[in-house]
Amino acid sequence: MIIPLTSPASFALYTRFRKFRNNICCLKGYLIYNYTQKPVLREILTILVLTASLQAFAQGYGPHVDSLLFVADHAEEDAADSAYMEVGRALAYIQPAFAFQFLNKSLDIARRTGDFRVMCMAHSFKGIAYSRIGNYGKSMDEFKLQMEVARSHGFTDEVAWASNNIGLDMLELKNYDMASFYLSEALRIAEPLHDD
Repeated sequence: MIIPLTSPASFALYTRFRKFRNNICCLKGYLIYNYTQKPVLREILTILVLTASLQAFAQGYGPHVDSLLFVADHAEEDAADSAYMEVGRALAYIQPAFAFQFLNKSLDIARRTGDFRVMCMAHSFKGIAYSRIGNYGKSMDEFKLQMEVARSHGFTDEVAWASNNIGLDMLELKNYDMASFYLSEALRIAEPLHDD
């Protein structure tokens, strides 16, 4: 992340961010060490994964993917699906070809544990990775799988995301009628979710 340090306010913001990041790194190290010594509650591991994801997002993903991967490799199965999905999410945008192995691991574990929300998200990020490499057919197949799982488990927001992503792929393929259909459908589904 590049922050221009041209004013005292931007320098102060940067300093606070650095302190926050260093505290999170200490927390990650502590939790990872203790995880190897005794079981960690899923809630704590979930906080760790989300924090590492936030860091990875804030810094362009690369530097903290290894932390997420360490957590995923050492987590209990019911938390590993989320961790692998987060690694795949990060890679889907910067190195899409490498995202698939982690998203497939996430899907395998999510199927075994019945974590349907993670299944939806993993299909979504596989679709995004396929889109990023220009394979729109496989991309839309993944979004349709996301939509199928989401509909069968009542995840309306995931149905809207899937429809939106299919519409975006249709735009890339210059199929404007289908793009309009899917994007309108996404809007119709999403409006009641965000009526505030």
